[in-house]
Amino acid sequence: MNTEAIALAANTIKGLTMDAVEAATCGHPGMPMGMATAASVLWGEVLMLHDEVEIQSYMTMSKPIRGLRETDAEALQVKLSEPDQMNRRKAQAGEVANMGLLAAGVYFLKTNPDKALYLFQKIKPPSAKSLYGEATVYYDKDDWSEAENLLKKAVELNPNFSHSHFMLGLIYEKQDRHEVATVELKKAIELMPRIANMRTTLAEFYDARGQHAEAASEFKAAMAIDPKDIYTHLFYTLTLHHSGKSAEALAHMKDFTKTLQGNDWITPVARFYAGEISEADVLKAAENKDPQKDKEQKCEAYYYVGMAHLLGVGAGLPRPDKGAGTAPLQPNPAKARGYFEKCLATGVKNFTEYERAEWELEKMGK
Repeated sequence: MNTEAIALAANTIKGLTMDAVEAATCGHPGMPMGMATAASVLWGEVLMLHDEVEIQSYMTMSKPIRGLRETDAEALQVKLSEPDQMNRRKAQAGEVANMGLLAAGVYFLKTNPDKALYLFQKIKPPSAKSLYGEATVYYDKDDWSEAENLLKKAVELNPNFSHSHFMLGLIYEKQDRHEVATVELKKAIELMPRIANMRTTLAEFYDARGQHAEAASEFKAAMAIDPKDIYTHLFYTLTLHHSGKSAEALAHMKDFTKTLQGNDWITPVARFYAGEISEADVLKAAENKDPQKDKEQKCEAYYYVGMAHLLGVGAGLPRPDKGAGTAPLQPNPAKARGYFEKCLATGVKNFTEYERAEWELEKMGK
């Protein structure tokens, strides 16, 4: 173990922690400072990280990482994941300040985007990551033109930073520029082939365009990377239904539910699609005492139940003679529309299910 390098890294993290807290005018340095040495050993001697991995956790644009909460500990991981952090022997004062600003900016992305933007803009000279951070703020404000300009600059600085390509793909898709959206998303996947979220996003776009075979292929690739992700299996099932392969979709979901473990709220939706429980069970499971979670989970529930009614997914309807889950739903566009409208009424605009409910209503003549 290189104790000299570990000590230098730990001291650098402690200094960055103080810079980040001061720049953010918020937070507490206790956890990252207290764990700096232990974390330096872990990151410096044990883990091997790609220099973009932290962006998948802290700057994902398709939707927020479910269950993620902003904490002082997260700022520590951002600092540790900075490229070449453990190899630096001497950090220039400007570099240290920029790292602190980047960490603080990422910290505030979800809770105070204006402060995050201010912190990103203070980074001089700008980096691909700081420009990406700025673009994130503008993207969330639906200012796609400004976000696109910043991302193009980020690509010029670092053409191998996959998430700049990824967000450009999102913007182009929103603008119905499907061909260039596909090019950018494929470039992002080429650079980071093991990030399942990128493949599911491309698959969702294919499916929305009616390119169901291409969508199924990308969903399968994503499931090979992360076979336990329930959302990917749900969207794959819908793609099969869109392709007229309802029997295959039901069989797939029945097989998948046999592997389910844990108490994630979304589990009942999978069981609903497998024909094991009823629509009422899903809507009940979506309720939550936390107001924000209640809106988010109901947004998802309304979308998936709406799709079941739209496509006639093989989900269960109560039958007195045989119990719940034995009679498939029949296509009912009017009822589906009602659920899609309820989904939009939650106001959870940054969820994929919200966007897809919008797409379905547009196709139905909203």
